[in-house]
Amino acid sequence: MPITQILLTSSTPLSTTYTLLPFFSGGPESINEGGILNFKVGGTNVPDGTYYWTIETNAGDFATTSGTVSVSGNTGPYLGNFNVAPTADATTEGAETFTVALRSGSITGPIIVTSAAVTINDTSFAIGGSLIINGQTRPWATTNATSPTY
Repeated sequence: MPITQILLTSSTPLSTTYTLLPFFSGGPESINEGGILNFKVGGTNVPDGTYYWTIETNAGDFATTSGTVSVSGNTGPYLGNFNVAPTADATTEGAETFTVALRSGSITGPIIVTSAAVTINDTSFAIGGSLIINGQTRPWATTNATSPTY
């Protein structure tokens, strides 16, 4: 009588996690208007390919609000990266925050992960008036409503 051996295997799908982290190089966890901030895409069991990023909050502070990022390596903290740059405007509005989303398929595709809020430091000037120094009129302004700049 023949003996038949049957091997049953179970396939458990691998869990995929994504991270989207701003990379601050040596400074406070914020960015000045006109600066450039790098975002790192990472995770576990992340499929290689092209992903999309979008500015989700305060997009009006950016000239470029979406783009693509190539991801490879499957698992790790740095599988891909891209830069965002808030516009240096002339409007004094105080500090603001923004978030970035990582999406699949297109810039309108499903959101995979959203970053923590990042602060944009307002570097705009507000003209405050003028001073007369030694008979010469000089304008003055404030930066972020702090001390006068001459």
